[in-house]
Amino acid sequence: DNLYNIPNRRKQFWIYTLRDGLSKLKDRQYMLINILEAPVLALILGFFTKYLAGMPGNPSAYIFSENVNIPAYLFMSVVVALFIGLNVSAEEIIKDRKLLQRESFLNLSRFSFLNSKILILFTLSAIQTLTFVLIGNSILEIEGLTWSYWLILFSTAAFANMLGLNISSGLNSVVAIYVLIPLILVPHLLFSGVIVDFDKLHKSMSSEEYVPVIGDVMVSRWSYEALAVNQFKNNEFDVHFFDEEKGMSNASYYGTILIPELINHVEAARWSASRNDTARQMEYQNMIFDALKQLHSEFPRIVPAAIVPFAGKPWEKDYYGKAENVLAEARRYFNQQYKKWSHARDRKMKKLIGELGSSAAVRDFKIKHHNEALAEMMLNKKNVEQFIYADEKFIRKHNPAYKEPTGKWGRAHFYAPTKKFGPLTVPTTVFNLMIVWIGVGILYVTLYFDLLRRVIRYFETFRLRRLHRRLQKLGT
Repeated sequence: DNLYNIPNRRKQFWIYTLRDGLSKLKDRQYMLINILEAPVLALILGFFTKYLAGMPGNPSAYIFSENVNIPAYLFMSVVVALFIGLNVSAEEIIKDRKLLQRESFLNLSRFSFLNSKILILFTLSAIQTLTFVLIGNSILEIEGLTWSYWLILFSTAAFANMLGLNISSGLNSVVAIYVLIPLILVPHLLFSGVIVDFDKLHKSMSSEEYVPVIGDVMVSRWSYEALAVNQFKNNEFDVHFFDEEKGMSNASYYGTILIPELINHVEAARWSASRNDTARQMEYQNMIFDALKQLHSEFPRIVPAAIVPFAGKPWEKDYYGKAENVLAEARRYFNQQYKKWSHARDRKMKKLIGELGSSAAVRDFKIKHHNEALAEMMLNKKNVEQFIYADEKFIRKHNPAYKEPTGKWGRAHFYAPTKKFGPLTVPTTVFNLMIVWIGVGILYVTLYFDLLRRVIRYFETFRLRRLHRRLQKLGT
């Protein structure tokens, strides 16, 4: 046999994996830091976010439902996953560069080399995020969602692993790598939707209806939203009533908030017409027209197409009565829908009381799984604006966690319970995880073709060419 025969890709993969794994196991300091990092961070976060609200007779009692820091814990969990994922991968390729140069004459497989790195990093990140979730969630008494928490945070860490490998492959010095890491993390914090509300961003990048594009390209936004929606919607208490409460919220929005306001607009338009105030008449009339058109597209059986008038000219007097009648009928319909969903929720509550034995047991069950601070944030309870009129449509701000998204290809408002992709409706947690792993796949492609290094080299040679041309001009 020829001793210099190059092994196939699979054998190279296992050789690279064994070599890299053994080198890491021999580095006790590296292993100790990376194994203890996640548990220590979980202990710190869990301890300092465990708000003791107390109860009568026991002021030091911990009550999960009253812990106002749960949203902060969810966000910091995403930050930790990003940080440890970057931290463990940022030097992986640059430290092996000399070794790879020595072996370059063998034309070994880059595919096998990179896959061995990814396998080891993903394994390490899986262990780190699992220990973080087990310890952090145990301290804060977050029950029943361990594996979904782990999957979301592991996916985030895997994305960070791939990002770190791209940086490690593209840059020439460790100093440059650790200078670049804050420049990557800070935008992920700023545009996550937590530090600054998406509605409060600069007008040039904000959107009233959807998460702005700058937010959609940040993995922190997808991961945090997945965690928050998962905790709010799928905890062991709220999962029983989510559909009913969503139905009640949607019916309430149309029946008691939007449509009564539209009826007021009809009255205002009629009053303006009676005073020959055409400008204000047209202002109210156009809003009513846009609302009726929007309601028809959403509920064609309730608001027929014939009722939607032509825009751009004052209405006939009898039309105001027709618009009021349609809106009044729609209000009655949504009020009936509210009662239907409310009765359905009551039936489920009675069933749960029967299963647990008493109303007090149900109350204790809710306290154990439902968090008020998270619900307040997800339902936008502090915002007095229930809707806004912008871009010729009424955009709902009421209870975003119960509002169905309007975008058809994954675009949605923050905290949407589901996402639409063409004809499919996908739960937000599942959809967001798919987006994160699509990002992982894209970063794998950029890593395999070493695109970051090629881009940097292109700009370096571009500058050298410009400098060379200047020197030639000076020489002449």
